[in-house]
Amino acid sequence: MRLSYGDGLDMENNIFASMPTVALEIERPWSATYRWIPIVGGLVSFALAFMSGANDIPISFGASVGSGVLTLRQSVLLAFVMEVLGATFLGNHSIDVIDSFILKEMPSNDLLMWGCFIAMIAAASWLALATYLEMPVTSFLSIQGAIIGVCLTVEGWNSIYWSKHDSDSVPHVRGLTGILLSWVMVPFISLVGAFSFFMVIKVMLLRSLVVGKRTQWLWPLLYGITVAVLVLFVIYTGAPGTSLRFTSLGKVAVISSLSAIVTILLASIILVCLVRKRSELLDDSPATQPDRAIPGQEGNIVEEQKEVSPEDLLKQFNELRVLHTVYEVDEEAVDDSPRSTIRCSPVCGPAIQLKHMLSGTPNQLTFQKLMKPKRITIKQRIVDCVHKIRRYTFDHKIVYGQETAALHAIAKKFHKRMEEPFGFLLILTASISALGHGSNTVPSVMALYAGILNIFRSHSTQKTEDQLAWHLDMWVRFLGGFAVSTGYGIWGWKLVRCLGGRLMFLSPSRAFSAQFCTLATVILATRVKFPFSTAHVFIGALVGVSLADNIKSLNWRLLGAFMLMWALTLLFTCGTASAFYAFTVFSPSVSVRD
Repeated sequence: MRLSYGDGLDMENNIFASMPTVALEIERPWSATYRWIPIVGGLVSFALAFMSGANDIPISFGASVGSGVLTLRQSVLLAFVMEVLGATFLGNHSIDVIDSFILKEMPSNDLLMWGCFIAMIAAASWLALATYLEMPVTSFLSIQGAIIGVCLTVEGWNSIYWSKHDSDSVPHVRGLTGILLSWVMVPFISLVGAFSFFMVIKVMLLRSLVVGKRTQWLWPLLYGITVAVLVLFVIYTGAPGTSLRFTSLGKVAVISSLSAIVTILLASIILVCLVRKRSELLDDSPATQPDRAIPGQEGNIVEEQKEVSPEDLLKQFNELRVLHTVYEVDEEAVDDSPRSTIRCSPVCGPAIQLKHMLSGTPNQLTFQKLMKPKRITIKQRIVDCVHKIRRYTFDHKIVYGQETAALHAIAKKFHKRMEEPFGFLLILTASISALGHGSNTVPSVMALYAGILNIFRSHSTQKTEDQLAWHLDMWVRFLGGFAVSTGYGIWGWKLVRCLGGRLMFLSPSRAFSAQFCTLATVILATRVKFPFSTAHVFIGALVGVSLADNIKSLNWRLLGAFMLMWALTLLFTCGTASAFYAFTVFSPSVSVRD
């Protein structure tokens, strides 16, 4: 058997150097050598998509749940529908496994297949750690960092485009420098947009002294603008697997304008009907007509309440103390015998037999023999297990500490009647955002597994620089959509608690402003071909809304932790993937030559 040592290993100082080597020639087909990688890779890709859903989908629904518009269970059901539909029918049918704007060269396909496998493990590990710590990081950057680590190990530093000029994009910078630059520019754009947008809403609607007059023309206009932005989002980013992405700019402008006009007309008609119906209800209500007598109470005279003196208040307090006296039950008298007595404070008088006292109560309580507990059946055990799983997953009770409660107390609270109309807009924007996540992010997450499948099917070990895109089957996209929805349902409550309340106080108006500006910024970044992360954009929008409200209502310590985790994303995934790949490929091993 022949021993194979890694490059640069000192053979003279190795104990195996003097041993005879025998080359063992075995004819083994290529598919039989790597047949376990697609099977295990499928499990790893499911875990990667699972962790991606737990970390990414709360960006779409965290604000809705945190503001109280949706419950956690409702958001899970809505996310499952939108993610599966977006990934299966609207997602990319082919996607780049290796980003040509970052990497110069591709390794041979056998090393690329193993590199994709290692990259999925590194990215899934980082997403699991970040979700456990309740830190929102992006799955796409985690995968990119892992791919960079693999290529650095194989090809070296010269395989990376650290900076590349691109005339098509607005900053004219691509490569790793463009990614790092996007971490600053794109969140700042969303911050400024959210700050301005929420200030306008607060002045025009939430704090207006003539709400009734302005509502008739402001709400239809707001609905029209929202629908126009959602149409643009679906065309540019929500349906990359359809022919909508090839629509010209003129057609896009016409479609969005017509959608806005139709929405304004419908909203105006519905709003006028609701206002008229509400005015009729107010006219007929007894509260608005104080002179009308209430039937059956014409002769009733309501006596004026007398003021209570301090002596009477003290007397009532002493009576309540007697009623709420804490009884001390003797530990030895725990059976149901007539000798069981209780002792109380001196106010209660002498000891009284417990059975005699309880028999004189109005409920006529009687003593019963203690029964042996019933044996728990297998069915009951299964039901209890299901209830326990629900309680710790999609029915998890989200609670906050004193620090978060103090932040929520500082925030300005608006009237409930003014916050309610934002609920429908928030659900609509969150649903479209989840649809876009399913059609864009899910294929990107499953692209590594699609690359493994394509290489395995072709049985190729040659370099394929001209084949940068791999085909994603429908079942692969469906598996990704199902996995991300499952991840959000089981473990998404951690990021929902973080983004929905720990960072800042969220009301329906604040949540809608952040979600709306996130979608608008994503459209702008996509149009100018600038790299972005949805997590960075959304958190920038949340910070802008918080600054428009009260600078003290933002958890700045948590925001600093977010930035630290974003900086560690590339370092951790790149270093982990590089270490795993170097250990599995270049470490001493026994090789069997075909």
